[in-house]
This record gives sequence, C-alpha cells and structure tokens, in this order.
Amino acid sequence: MKHLTVIAIGLLVCAYQNFTYVDWSSVKLTPINEFHRALHAKELLGNDSKLPVLKRTSRKNMKLHQKLHHVIKENLDDKDMESSLLISRAIIQESQKYKLDPFFLIAVIQTESKFDPRVMGSHGEIGLMQVKPDTAEWIVEKYNLEVPKEFDLKDPAVNIRIGAAYMSYLRESFPKKPSRYIAAYNMGPRRVRELTLKKQTPQGVPNSSP
Repeated sequence: MKHLTVIAIGLLVCAYQNFTYVDWSSVKLTPINEFHRALHAKELLGNDSKLPVLKRTSRKNMKLHQKLHHVIKENLDDKDMESSLLISRAIIQESQKYKLDPFFLIAVIQTESKFDPRVMGSHGEIGLMQVKPDTAEWIVEKYNLEVPKEFDLKDPAVNIRIGAAYMSYLRESFPKKPSRYIAAYNMGPRRVRELTLKKQTPQGVPNSSP
C-alpha cells in the first residue's frame, strides 16, 4: 500500500516545477518542519529509499510551505480557491503537530476526495479527508480537539484537523507499519488486523480460541 507515498513524492516534485505567478509576499504561512517531514518520508519509503532529486527553479527564495500552497491551489476547483490558504495552514499545522509529512496529507486528500470539501462517500464519509461522523466524534473526544461543538466535516480546516488526528492514531496503532496504517485509514483498523491475522495463520489452524 505505497500508492499514497508515491502520490506524495510526485506532488513534492511537481511543487518545484510548472509554476504560475503568485505574489508570495501575501502568503503568510508557518514554515514546514523539514526534519519531521524527512523522517516521515523515510518511514514511508523505507530506510534504503531516498527522496528524488528535485529540479531547481529560478525562484531561489521560494520556501517549501510556499510550494505546498502552490500544489493546493493547483488541485482546488475554482469555486474553492478562496479556501486555499486556510487548507494550507491546516495541513502545515496538523502535520507539524503529529510529525507527518504535509505532502503525505495532501496525497491522502487527493486520493480520498480529489480536493472537493463537499464530497460524500458511499459509506457516509465526508469532506476532504473522507471522515465518518462517528469516527470524527470519537477522535474529537479522544484528543480533546479544538473544534466547534456542532462541527461541520465539510469545513476544510475542521476536516483536516480531525483526519490528521485519526491518521496519527492509526500510525500509533500500527507502529513502523506504514502500509497497515494507510490501509486502515481506508478500510478501518479492525479489518486490517483481521486480514493480517488471516495472512499469518497457516491453513487449517484456527485464528481464535474455541
């Protein structure tokens, strides 16, 4: 389950190329913690893997958080463009809070919702990171998240805050097993454990006590 990692790396490469004009002086974002980002990328790709060599551009003063904002603007529909800065801030803030690669969170959003904050999943998932309402309520209580009492999962910042916390919970539940916590985000931790146990149990051996 490395598809999200591949997408994240691809987005990072694209962030260094094919720029449209942006007045970066108006983009007020917190710089990305590149140390935490690199550690998470190493976790996702494995100890022997390296981030691709990135093509240099003439914009030497462009920072990584500005590149991230550019990627988000490139993926948003025109009608949601006014939320680009809000989404960028939420991704950077939550990725730093949980020591995640922010481009990985972008990959999750791209995979789950294609950056449509109003999209509804077939099993009740809502918004950018396709969070279910019952999962959201549980995560908000577990992590005591600062969200409105009557929160709306179609709100991009709220959705990212809850989705990132849930991803962090899964990461803690499957330590050093990125393929499992990525799969668990999509199909649920119980299903991943069942499939893992089934895979590890030899044929003819029961996987539970009578």
